[in-house]
Amino acid sequence: MSQNHLITEKESFQHLTLEERREIQTHYANGISMREIAKLLGRSVSSISEEIKRGTVLQKLSNGKEVYRYFPDVAQRVYEQNRQNCVLAGYVIIFKEIN
Repeated sequence: MSQNHLITEKESFQHLTLEERREIQTHYANGISMREIAKLLGRSVSSISEEIKRGTVLQKLSNGKEVYRYFPDVAQRVYEQNRQNCVLAGYVIIFKEIN
């Protein structure tokens, strides 16, 4: 007779650091493409794209104009809030049959 056991294994993903987020801000503000930023940081383009979405806010300028800007501190705060709300942060559930 076989039994199923629930086993969790840690994934080895690397989250962006605040320092990397600041590098993204600098490069993005200087007009460097997301693809090039990804190459510079050794990350996937989709990671950079999602990061920019996460940290971009609508900013009202003193002249009344509104612009969208990426802020690494905002992105870090959103990341931390999302991590707090995650139940099994970084874990994958694997079922293994044991004979």
